[in-house]
Amino acid sequence: AADFNSDRLLSHSVSSHLEQVNILLTQFVNTADNGSGESGHITDLLVANRLYRQAAVVQGKQKLATFLADLEPLLIELAYQAQSGSPATRERMQQEVEDGLLFRVRVMNQQLSKSVTSV
Repeated sequence: AADFNSDRLLSHSVSSHLEQVNILLTQFVNTADNGSGESGHITDLLVANRLYRQAAVVQGKQKLATFLADLEPLLIELAYQAQSGSPATRERMQQEVEDGLLFRVRVMNQQLSKSVTSV
């Protein structure tokens, strides 16, 4: 039962995390300015992402760990370069998010939500 609870807790926690990432990415894609006030929040999401990825590895959830690892470079770039980067860099990052990352975040979040509620 302990494995079941920790498994469910991880799914719920990562689902909440992905909801925050979804909001962040949606705002990023839909705003033209650099929004430098967000860098602290983005850094928090980056740290949380790393912790959830490590927990997923420990629990043997390879698909989830790989997905979170895929998110990490963009979160790093958002945290450290989006504010100071050139408009071209920002446009490239927005295109990357629009071209599928935002969709992948939403799909993974739906799958996690289902695994939490279907028990």
